[in-house]
Amino acid sequence: MRTDPSDPPIGGTFQWPGRNTRGSVILSLKETRVGEFPDRITLPEVELVRKSELHLTLLSTREAGQLASRLPEADWQAAFEAEEWEMRFLDAFDLLQEERPAEPTRFSVIRRVHCPSLNAFRQRLTQAAGFDLPETLAHVTLYIAGNTRGIGLASLAEHERRRLRSLPADEVRGLLGPI
Repeated sequence: MRTDPSDPPIGGTFQWPGRNTRGSVILSLKETRVGEFPDRITLPEVELVRKSELHLTLLSTREAGQLASRLPEADWQAAFEAEEWEMRFLDAFDLLQEERPAEPTRFSVIRRVHCPSLNAFRQRLTQAAGFDLPETLAHVTLYIAGNTRGIGLASLAEHERRRLRSLPADEVRGLLGPI
């Protein structure tokens, strides 16, 4: 996985987003150039569609709900603002798969992101709330199948369980063009 310090950071300057309508905390990446990517890609396992919006999840709906009972949201903002939020895409892509009862199998293609602030933020919240937020994989979901939301990854262990395979660079370039 490489990140080139000369690559531009993703998304510019970030402000505290607060909780969204679903109750999670995400950083929207509206400025990220994905319009150049095809609307659909086909892997041997599944055909996927490009996600309509990109974001980095800081806290899932479940995590935010549990945290809210232990720590005022103003403290979340302080933990967020204590970090230097800079992100860069890595040249690392994974195909994820998730089975849920009575639902179609979910698939996602994610691109890993270099963002040390994500787990530092989560660690600050863990210390302040006495509530364990495990380290997670910083990533952006690019393509989905089986649902419209992608596959949540609240921990590195969840990433390992749901990763069907890593996508080699030559396969990614064949699907998306230059990355």
